[in-house]
Amino acid sequence: MRLKFIVLLFFFICNSLHSQKNPKKLILDYYSDIPFQYVSSNDELTQVEIGLFVREISIDLLNKFLEDFSKNIEEKNGYLVVINLISSKQINIQIPFSINQEKLNSLRDSKENFEKICNFILNDSYEWIIRYI
Repeated sequence: MRLKFIVLLFFFICNSLHSQKNPKKLILDYYSDIPFQYVSSNDELTQVEIGLFVREISIDLLNKFLEDFSKNIEEKNGYLVVINLISSKQINIQIPFSINQEKLNSLRDSKENFEKICNFILNDSYEWIIRYI
């Protein structure tokens, strides 16, 4: 019985250490041809459409992060968000985006910091996705 307890304790500690080193992963999938029109388009309407689509992704990313963060308020190891953009021709763009531990710690400080960090994540993810595609 004591050996079983020691083994379980060892696995619990190893799992805790492992989860602290690796960020939590969030995956967002989007099936759309809109981002794949970006490279070949000089049309302002298409570029506005792409901007709105990317803003929608950024809002979804923030919502999914906040939902998960509120469930796991003690999470301290950051987040790796993977955004998969898949076209009808099965072309796939994979965009990694990270939310680091410093941002997570600042979320808890005050309402002003919470709003500031949320806006930062929203704007940073928008700019990162636009640059990536």
